[in-house]
Amino acid sequence: MPPSTSSSPRETLYRLREVQALLPGEGSIGPITWAVRRGQRIGVRCASDAQWETLRALLTGERSPVSGWLDEVTPVTVQTDAHLRKVLRPGDSLQDFLDGPDAPEFVRLEGRRHSLMVLVDLLDITPAMRRCVFKFGSPSLLERVWALRFLISRADVLIGREVFRIADPPVRVALRRRWGDWPGTLIAGEGDQPLPGALDGWARLDAEGHFSAGNLAAPPEDGP
Repeated sequence: MPPSTSSSPRETLYRLREVQALLPGEGSIGPITWAVRRGQRIGVRCASDAQWETLRALLTGERSPVSGWLDEVTPVTVQTDAHLRKVLRPGDSLQDFLDGPDAPEFVRLEGRRHSLMVLVDLLDITPAMRRCVFKFGSPSLLERVWALRFLISRADVLIGREVFRIADPPVRVALRRRWGDWPGTLIAGEGDQPLPGALDGWARLDAEGHFSAGNLAAPPEDGP
């Protein structure tokens, strides 16, 4: 059994203690000792895509650690940009996509409808607000809708990396302007471009899989 803790479950969503996990192929990550708290904006820097995918899979419950404990202290709903990309159906209309059975209820929350309208305008997909049957058509529009869906998810924890790599200027403007609107915790994988908003904390996996984390706005520079 994992050791007991005195921390408030209302503050902490995940608690990882000495967690180690195998990477696909060769290598491992850890040990990871880390607490993820409600409402945090956390930037994650990984030395490889495999490290990010393994960390993401641990937090979503798709993978189990080979040692240590990972506790979901407070039950959470997790959404990832990778999952949303998989369920995007190009044959649907944009309104189908926003109002479907798996659509986020976030758009119906009090005080959030305006944020959706701003996002739709910024991403240049205004037919959604006119209730038009509007097919996605171009890959560019598909990318914008996918980014929008990630932004308006009502999940307690949003885990994204691909969405922050998009070079499309309207998408990046939308990300920056609505950075503070998400009601949940955001775990954002850092890509080639800087994250669009301020951070409460950071986490890093180096080339050997060693983990470090802190509450600074940005991680220290990588060593030689």
